[in-house]
Amino acid sequence: MYPKQIAKKPTKLLVYNFGIPSGELRRTSKGYEFKYLASYLSRPTASSIAHLLPLREEPYESQKLFPFFEGLCFEGELLAAYSQSCRIDPTDYFTLLANFGEDTIGSTTYEVIE
Repeated sequence: MYPKQIAKKPTKLLVYNFGIPSGELRRTSKGYEFKYLASYLSRPTASSIAHLLPLREEPYESQKLFPFFEGLCFEGELLAAYSQSCRIDPTDYFTLLANFGEDTIGSTTYEVIE
């Protein structure tokens, strides 16, 4: 995996579930927000991206990055090496996810949109 360099600190990621646009994850002044896209919710085969983020129209809000997203980030020596090579604060999980979000474990991938 080659680290990609993003131009600035991202504020919004498009979340894909099994390759289908499913929601937006945003960094806000109060913390973080995740909201499923209306187009995704209207799909008969829509499924939640995480057990603790069931399908609903209302956004989820949190002062910290949701555990599901934080859990996708590297740990230990790999985190240290990756964050150093990308020049990202190792505690900034949102920016880390923005950098490697196209190559994650599981059904979700991420694309920087802002």
